[in-house]
Amino acid sequence: MKKNTNRRTLSLALALLLCLPGFVSCSEKTGDEDKSVPDAPSVTPGSVEETEETEEDVFKGLATVDLNGMAFTFLTSNWPGEAVWDVDDISAEEYTGAVINDAVFDRNLQVEARLNCKVEEANMPGKAEAENALKISGAAADNAYQIWVARLQEYLSLASDGYIMDMKEVEGIDFGNKSWVQNSIAGLSVLNHNFAVCNEMITIHKEAVSSILFNKNLAEQYQLDSLYDAVTNDRWTLDYFRSIVELCARDIDGDGEMTARDQWGFLYQRDTLDAFLAAGQGAICGKDEEDRPIYIFDSEKNIDILMAATDLMYNQSLCYNVMNAPGDFNEWMANKFMSDEAMFMWVRDVNIPQLRTMESDFGILPNPKYNETIDNYYSVVNAYTGAAICVPLIVDETVAEYLGLFIETMGMASMNTLARAYYDVLLNGIAVRDQESQQMLDIIYANTTYDPGSIGAYNNINEYIYMAMSYANNFASYNAARKKAVEKAIDTTISKIEKRY
Repeated sequence: MKKNTNRRTLSLALALLLCLPGFVSCSEKTGDEDKSVPDAPSVTPGSVEETEETEEDVFKGLATVDLNGMAFTFLTSNWPGEAVWDVDDISAEEYTGAVINDAVFDRNLQVEARLNCKVEEANMPGKAEAENALKISGAAADNAYQIWVARLQEYLSLASDGYIMDMKEVEGIDFGNKSWVQNSIAGLSVLNHNFAVCNEMITIHKEAVSSILFNKNLAEQYQLDSLYDAVTNDRWTLDYFRSIVELCARDIDGDGEMTARDQWGFLYQRDTLDAFLAAGQGAICGKDEEDRPIYIFDSEKNIDILMAATDLMYNQSLCYNVMNAPGDFNEWMANKFMSDEAMFMWVRDVNIPQLRTMESDFGILPNPKYNETIDNYYSVVNAYTGAAICVPLIVDETVAEYLGLFIETMGMASMNTLARAYYDVLLNGIAVRDQESQQMLDIIYANTTYDPGSIGAYNNINEYIYMAMSYANNFASYNAARKKAVEKAIDTTISKIEKRY
């Protein structure tokens, strides 16, 4: 276990001081751990006057409660080998000057002072260890964890085995509050149960979204029209994107062939297939009127989108699959792009901050639409690395009564702390040069999608993206060989959930 943060209960004086404008606070910590159930909390209805905007306004409508030091423990997991995918925005030990860390520290102080509670975290080395810990706790009914930050491909399995709750049944949770990612409510539901929902108290669901970065120096060199205008004028399509990729690929060393040493129109990864599929409003699975996953990957629409995407991506005179690059592909692609040797680069947003030292200007764009008939710019949240909030089965009545209030308070406190800090980090180094990238991120995050097929990973159908490694595009035969097994896997999972809930 990496960390299990325990803080001394904040004093009433500190709680009062926190309500004063401009007050800056810090907390004390102790190694003592008290798992006893506290006395019954006292409750005062929330009441914030509708005057000028203040930090406290985010709590409007939420009750003020004295929880007598009650602890709420988040179960989180790291990502062995790729620390960028660790869950690192639940607890913070102290102010360090790091933007995200300090925002988390501020948020937790606000929540702990408002509710007289403790925010704690049990962080596991990987998601398998977190799943196992949750199962052990559920079997023992020991209330070890109150919130589980689950990777999107994890929660259905745990739900079908009865280890987590339908969050609509948790007293005090209101999905109408702005800290809940609205697209995820329906996007992650199954049979109208909400076992997992994304919330602004974490950032990894945003980091797992992808964007197209473009090199402004090259855009100026090739005298391109404003790419931001192409987005806002609904002209940012796969065909338009291709026309620029074709223009900007160049044999730098003049050896007559395109290699890793040359200038590329587009740097991509195998997961780009998923992104372009979603941008065309395609998916592995849809859902029927009963909110049941339905296999649609073999539809003509989906095949057409993938064929168009790979017709461009697999053109090895224009585009380069960075996962075939020598050495660490993340480092390689970043260096290639920062050296002005690629016009476009597809990235998970978690990778954007590593470009803050880039000397050339760059900008952020959504993935291009399949064609102009698509009504918006859709961005799928990667189910493998992305995460959402889940609630384990709670058997303690006192904890159950106030867990919803704690979650809502935690989420709303994140709006003026963590949510703002995330944008600061993502745009650091380009925001002052390029305000349009902020607008592009707003478009991207407002139109996130969740593919039920990738989330369920039924019979590993989501692994079709590995076809990109060998430049394969036999999507029709791929579907035909797997459809029955996938549909059987869907039926098995859904039947288990129907029996339990």
